[in-house]
Amino acid sequence: MMIHIEDMDAEPLDILISDYNWDNGFRIPQMVIDNKNCELSTAMKTFYLGDGYSYLIQNLNDNSKWFQFISCLHNRILEGNFLKGNLYYKIPLTKTQIYKLKKNNVQDIFLKPIQN
Repeated sequence: MMIHIEDMDAEPLDILISDYNWDNGFRIPQMVIDNKNCELSTAMKTFYLGDGYSYLIQNLNDNSKWFQFISCLHNRILEGNFLKGNLYYKIPLTKTQIYKLKKNNVQDIFLKPIQN
């Protein structure tokens, strides 16, 4: 029996994105974040695994698939489209990286752990 991404709960979605090979493109990550059960912690994990740090620090603007994916996810996180659930996510940044992002006025949601 095959399980489809749209039928997954929060925890399997989180595991799927943790194990995803990003060389395979953005289709699966897009399906994960579009799932109604995708929690904020998984959305944030997807953002950082997709190199969201570069997006936050460099203020890029291009037409690449990466930019379209990461900027859309960034905006959806800021708009509150993902709810906190039972999953925890520790932001994978050093103190220096957090300092640089704060200096660039990056919102706190991208700097603090996601916990219930």
